[in-house]
Amino acid sequence: MSDTPRTNKIDAMWEKSDSAVDAFNDATSLCRELERELAAENNQIGLLISGAKKDERTIKYLQERIKRLIEAGDTMESICRLWTFPNGDFLFDGDLEAVNKWTKAKALP
Repeated sequence: MSDTPRTNKIDAMWEKSDSAVDAFNDATSLCRELERELAAENNQIGLLISGAKKDERTIKYLQERIKRLIEAGDTMESICRLWTFPNGDFLFDGDLEAVNKWTKAKALP
């Protein structure tokens, strides 16, 4: 099989054509076909690039959000530890549970 089937097709058209005008029309028809295919492929490439950029922005947003949540959790933990009584109890109900959940969640890989 040839690696240039369309060029071979054009050569065959030229050989079978009754006139140069017919051969030229065949060639321009093939050029239009190639142009449409190239435009479609370029469109697909554009969509892939656009999707990749969107994915990058989403990842960056999620990384920033994780960073903010970690900062908020660390702040919550430090504030709760400031309000700990010598016996280990917290000033507010539920604070110990929240700190323990935060510590456990933060330790996950």
